[in-house]
Amino acid sequence: LKPSLERFGAGLAPHFAFMVDRGVRTAVVRSDWMVEYWNWEKRCCELTVRLKDVVMSHQKFVGVAAVSVDRTLLVACERLGLSAMVWNMKTGESVAILAGHALPVTAMAFSPDAASVAT
Repeated sequence: LKPSLERFGAGLAPHFAFMVDRGVRTAVVRSDWMVEYWNWEKRCCELTVRLKDVVMSHQKFVGVAAVSVDRTLLVACERLGLSAMVWNMKTGESVAILAGHALPVTAMAFSPDAASVAT
């Protein structure tokens, strides 16, 4: 299945997409910091969440992102960013800022229980 970029709402191309749930679902972080969960078996967007309190520079391009196994948390940072933000995926509210990186964040992942995140 090849999705058309127009399907990602208001003609906004996704800046980052990654697979969750064994490839059945894709989480897409759009350039306007909306997150969409697409189910490719059902061919529909199951959930759209606006990330609030985005504290990023003028670049606003998502560099890396990860979703917790239970899909309750998302962590993301801008391209070449030195900090990352964690959001509650039910409310879109930010819950933490991971700052203090000496080099740009290039990868991230949640622990299986979502209690910690590595950047």
